[in-house]
Amino acid sequence: MHALDESRAVVYKFETAMSAKPSRDEALHSFLYRALLERIISGEFAPGQRLVEEELARVYGVSRTPIREVLLSLVKDGCVERARNCGARVVAFTAEDVEELFDLRTALEIHCISTVVRTVKVSELLELQHRLEATDGESGSRLREEHASLDLKLHHLIVENSGNRRL
Repeated sequence: MHALDESRAVVYKFETAMSAKPSRDEALHSFLYRALLERIISGEFAPGQRLVEEELARVYGVSRTPIREVLLSLVKDGCVERARNCGARVVAFTAEDVEELFDLRTALEIHCISTVVRTVKVSELLELQHRLEATDGESGSRLREEHASLDLKLHHLIVENSGNRRL
């Protein structure tokens, strides 16, 4: 085989691997990661709460191995910490941590906004406006829930229309 043919074969294998659908293991990892992260973000798993591999494996109907791998990913992403002989625990964010994260999100979203305004559908923005106007006169927990929902929807629109897969 010539060097050019070898190079083409390597490129073909790479392109094939990159375009392939995720494997079953990758899909399971992604599902478990999102499920656990959502429970952390929602507060269902409280800061400092111990995450026991055996319990999580039982809840999700999987072995401990995929749970352990997901916990390691969450450690790498700063959402979970591992202590020797104590297992995994949910990280407790300080007010300063939260402020830094908001600053980062703001900077990233501002960077992408020029693309967003060209790609977002006007109907999506109008839906947000109508929902916001519908909150006039509301108060208390219902108002806070709707504002949180609208805020989340706005940030999702920015991410979806940013043209940036990593945002």
